[in-house]
Amino acid sequence: MWKLALLALLVLPAASARGIPTGGLAPHDPFTVLPGKWGWEGSNDCAANPEVIYFSADRKQMYLSLAPASQDGKREPRRQATYSILSVLPIGLSVALHGETRRDASGKPVTWDLIIMDKSKLCWHRSDWPQYGCTKSISRCGV
Repeated sequence: MWKLALLALLVLPAASARGIPTGGLAPHDPFTVLPGKWGWEGSNDCAANPEVIYFSADRKQMYLSLAPASQDGKREPRRQATYSILSVLPIGLSVALHGETRRDASGKPVTWDLIIMDKSKLCWHRSDWPQYGCTKSISRCGV
């Protein structure tokens, strides 16, 4: 939680103009930092079923392999989400989920910013969320 407060205090101009939470975050190469296994804050994802991020060889696609928990707590079958990389940001990536069904107020599919908080922590920011809106943090497994 303290990191989100820190985000509100300091802002990197290039990403801030996009409405992305960036304060106090150092630039990291997303193609180096993001590949690997990740788990959501407050979950046992790392032990039970981590999310796995990897990239296409040409760095135009990002793949996220996951087995989300249903409302009753049981795991759904593992599936792969594919994202087109829209741009590299000073603190992460801007991506578009293939087959995205969620829409912004203008009716366009939402896009996502994958924010690298540090080398072992990240969060998602949706394009139509408030400037400092970010999901719960996601931590690298095994750290």
